Amino acid sequence: MELLTRTEAMNLLKLKPSHFSKVVNGYIHSIPPIPCVRIGRRQLFRREALETWIIEVERRCNEVHSRS
Repeated sequence: MELLTRTEAMNLLKLKPSHFSKVVNGYIHSIPPIPCVRIGRRQLFRREALETWIIEVERRCNEVHSRS
């Protein structure tokens, strides 16, 4: 199991810090929150969970576009 820091996860997803924080905290209603593991004040992200999250976001996007 590979754990990534917040910065590593942000770079992997190619998101800006402000947008990344909004998605992690569930403030973007059309996108599911990015799963993380909290250890104290640290947030760590499993690479496998991020890859699964990307697939879920892609699936939702494809569903929306196929309805149009």
